Amino acid sequence: VATSTANWLKLETSARAIGMGGAHVASGRGIAGIPYNPASAAFIEQSEAYFSMVNYLAGIQHGVLSYGRKMGPSDYVGFHLFYLDSGPMAVTNEYYPDGTGEDFRVVSTAFRTTYARKLTDRLKVGGSLNYIRDVIYEADMQVVAFDIGS
Repeated sequence: VATSTANWLKLETSARAIGMGGAHVASGRGIAGIPYNPASAAFIEQSEAYFSMVNYLAGIQHGVLSYGRKMGPSDYVGFHLFYLDSGPMAVTNEYYPDGTGEDFRVVSTAFRTTYARKLTDRLKVGGSLNYIRDVIYEADMQVVAFDIGS
């Protein structure tokens, strides 16, 4: 039996990424590209903000709030919050397959802090420190991860 978690992180977080069918890694520009490639923050001119909210399937909502800023001639920082909320779902068990009368939600959050640097006019590198959390009924899972890109 295989198990995986945080599959919601595979959801596309911008209209451009959705329009490109998820092929946003190499062409991401600016703050909206941070989840795909942290180096995309190095395309910010001065400062940039991004917000998106999606009503997904079956009452699920997910949203993004991002902000990035140029800190010097070649240094950039960015912050990115991505959340997913399942909406209320009925608690079921083997004795009450139609529901116990109790509801629960799946709430998932990813927060990224990103640093990017322009090394040359053609080479940019970046890294993100990620805090990822899933709360599913009584289970609470947390992890810290690191992304790098160029």
